[in-house]
Order: sequence, then C-alpha cells, then structure tokens
Amino acid sequence: MIERQGRSRTAQVRAVSQVTFSIATSDALACFDRVRNETLEWIARRAGQPLPADAWAGKSFDLQDVGAQRTAAVSLQSPKYWAARLDDADRSVPQRTWITEIGIGIRSSAAVLVGCRLYCVALGANPPYQATVPGFVRQIASREPATVDGRKLSDAPWLIQSASDVDDLTSFLCSLTRSHPVVVVTEGSNTEDPAIDEGKLAAAVLGVAHVVRLSRSAGFHLTRKLGKEFSVFDGAVRTYRAGFDPDKDEPSSHPLALARSIAGWENDGARAFERFLTQQAMWESVARGDLEREVPSFAAVLVRAAQEARSVARLAGQSDAELLALASDEIKQLEGRAEEERRTFDGLLVEAEKERDRAIAAAEGARSEAASLRSRIAHLEHALLQQGPAKAATIPASLEDLGEWGSLNLAGSVVLLNRALRAAKKSAFENSRLAYEALLVLRDCYVPMRRGSGNDSREEYTRRLMELGLEESASFTGSRAAEQGDEYFVDYGGRRRELDRHLKGSSSRDIRFGFRLYFFWDEDTQQVVVGSLPGHLSTRAS
Repeated sequence: MIERQGRSRTAQVRAVSQVTFSIATSDALACFDRVRNETLEWIARRAGQPLPADAWAGKSFDLQDVGAQRTAAVSLQSPKYWAARLDDADRSVPQRTWITEIGIGIRSSAAVLVGCRLYCVALGANPPYQATVPGFVRQIASREPATVDGRKLSDAPWLIQSASDVDDLTSFLCSLTRSHPVVVVTEGSNTEDPAIDEGKLAAAVLGVAHVVRLSRSAGFHLTRKLGKEFSVFDGAVRTYRAGFDPDKDEPSSHPLALARSIAGWENDGARAFERFLTQQAMWESVARGDLEREVPSFAAVLVRAAQEARSVARLAGQSDAELLALASDEIKQLEGRAEEERRTFDGLLVEAEKERDRAIAAAEGARSEAASLRSRIAHLEHALLQQGPAKAATIPASLEDLGEWGSLNLAGSVVLLNRALRAAKKSAFENSRLAYEALLVLRDCYVPMRRGSGNDSREEYTRRLMELGLEESASFTGSRAAEQGDEYFVDYGGRRRELDRHLKGSSSRDIRFGFRLYFFWDEDTQQVVVGSLPGHLSTRAS
C-alpha cells in the first residue's frame, strides 16, 4: 500500500501532561456543578460551535456540527461523575491535534476530584513543542481551594525562609504520600535573585510539580536536616523526586544543577533550563500510573454510561426489545472504545519504542565512553606507579568525612553509596581507621585483581587483609537474603543489586567494635560498590 506524502500509517501519539487535584468543600454537589461549568466555559471557547443546551444542564452530549471540533461529554449518576473530551486542531501544524480528556467526580461529601490528561496526536509532521497543562486548571485553581499532595494548588512558589519553614519542607519532601516532584530554587551568594525565575516556573508546572524558593539562611537549615549530599544553595536548583528517602537514596536520583551550569544551559542559560525543568515535570506526570485509576479515560466512562443506562432500563421494567437495543448500543460503545484504545496504544507504543531505542543507544554510548575512560585512567595510574610509590592517602580522624575522602581517593575504583555513607556517619564504631584502610585495600588490590591484573594483586590482597585482621567471604545471601527485607539489596545502575560479598573483622555484637563492609562487584563499570559499613547487617541469628 502506498502511503500519502507527509502522512504516516500509524499516528504519533504522545501523552503530554496529566494533572489530578482535590477540592475540599462543605457542599460536594454544588462544587461539582460549579467546576463542571467552569470547565465547560473553557471547552466552549475552543469547540468552534455553541455547545448544546444539554451540555449546560450537565447531561451527556456529542457535538458533531459542521465547523465544530470533536467535543463530547458523558454524565454518570452513580457514582456522580462527568467526563469530557475535546479534540483541538493545531492552528499552525497540519494534521496535528491536541486531545484533552477531563474527569470530575465526587470523592466524598467533602471533596471533589478533578483530573485531566492531554495528548498530542500527529498524522504528519510533528515538530517540537513546549508541553503545557490545559488552561482551565489555572482557572479552577484561582477560584477553588484545590490541593495536590495535600498542598494548595498555586502558580506561585512556596517561600521557605525560617527554620520552622524548613521543618515543614523536610516533612513534605520525605512524605510517603507525595507523588509529584519538588523543585527547590535557591538564592545566589551575592544577590537574593535565584538563577532562574521561580515564579514563571511555578506557573508553567502548575499541578505537575511543586516549586520552592529557598532563602540563603534557610538553606543552611536544610543542609543540617538532610546532609551535604542532599543540600542545595548558592543559586543551585535541585529536584526532589517522589519517594525521597535520604537514608537510602543516592544524591544523583534527585538531580542538582549548579548556578554556573544553569547560566550556560544549551546556550540560552536560565530560560533554557526553565524549559528543561518544565518538560521534565510534564514527562514525570505522564509516567505516573495512578491517573487512570482515579480519573478513568473518556472511553471507559462512555462504556460505563451505556451499562448504567441498561441497568436503569431493566429496573424500570422496559421490554426485552428495548433492553436488547440498549445492549446493542453498549456493544457499539465497547467496540468503539476498543478501536480507539487500539489506535492510541499503537501510537504510544511506536513512540515508546523510539524512546527505548534512543535510551539504549545513549546507554551504549555512555558505556563505551566509560570503558575508554577507565582504560585511560588505568594507563595513567600505571604511568604514575612507574615514577615511584604513590603518596599515601591521608586518613581522617572520624567517619564524618568519609564521603569527601572517598571522592578524592576512591573515584574510578570504589563507589560509596549514600546508604553506606549515612550508616557510617551514624555509627558508634571506634576504629574508624580500619574502615578507611579496608576501602584502600579494595581500591589497591581487589579492583586490580578483578580487572585481571594477575596473581600479584591476589597475593597482595590476601596479605593486606591479614594485616588488618580481615577476611573476605560471601555475605548472608542467596534465598535467605530476602528474609531480611531490603538490608542486603541496593538500587544501582537502575537495577536491584545484592550485597553478596563482605569484609569481616571482629564479630563482636557491640557496635563499637564489630566490623563489616558489604559490597558487590559491578561488571559494567568494573568497580566495587559499597552498600553498608561499618556495622553488621541483620541475620537470622540477630
């Protein structure tokens, strides 16, 4: 079959953004009607033709007049729910349409739930666009007490200035119920103005992310609460993703951009970085899987409405012929939904496969570059050894500085996960020097041995361990490792990994004297990854 020029066989379908928010109210039915009418006003400005009287009466309707854009709504009585769909043709890109699906439901006698989903569907060219949230969300947020993650839905940033403000922010960041990212924008060192316009950013990501402006003084409080690894200050911007846990997460999971990086971002500085943050927030909003559960798709509500009509008709005692007609209508709705979802799924699948291929190519490129860099580092290290013994690493007096010390002395050979660093800082272990020496043995002997440097490294490794009173063996692993929950597992490189080896020192159960260092060997990066030290992890005996 020959395709028409400029037209693809399968539509390109991209989920652009999705928003869900709750409105607290003393009269849920009145609030429901009010929000539905505000949404209809927004739809009416885009429909191309006046909406029918049924629309304003809160009934189901389907606008198919000549000159109108596809516009429809479905009303359910039990549960009380209203869903709408608007297909808005792009005014500048032919064969590209923006599909907005909206759902409004009564969650309880004191709350109304509102959700919307925006798709971009292109049958031809699909040039880049800036992802947005439908305008009626801002309209409703300005008139109703709407909340996202329990915080007021606002297009202005959350100002954090005092120690008590920081306490509130920290609780919110660590909340298990938070499902949206928090972007913290900090004041610069020489000026109160942040590197980006946090007001514009807050307006752009309304409903999909929370934006915070952190004062310089409050920044010090936040560092004390979360630690240096999760701090943000001096004009930097950090995004704390949902599920944030400072005791387990790696800092890289919650991206930090320094002021100097923002200034040179994509040759357009702060404005380009604001667009980047907005796009990231939109992508994360469509990656969440809870919207369909809370706010069903328009097609799903259409089917539910047909089922409801048949149920009402049966209770009203209608004839078999009338019930058969309703059942036939329901089947048509189901078939229509199936076909619509097939087209949408096909389009989304094509785009997902493209994204996957790009990600795989990027990962392969990164691995290749990392391998080249490791080879270069090994060559330089060998050259340095030829010039004479390396200067011995300075050992700090406590484990408080383990992170900074590791960055200076272990990079390229041993990775210290944040979980290990935080455990070390909290530890009462008295022989901190042993922990540092053990890490150096891994760097100097174990890593070269695993990289294939020969028997000399193995012999040196055994000798150094004996000098320190340590031995290496398998951890409490295998099928029994799972008995201890997540203790023997870490997330690394996008995978769940097992801490299958450990260095054993004293087996004393006194936390001041017992020593263990748990790690695994990462074949991809050719590095040791340390997940816990210096204390014991749990076993069945403990």
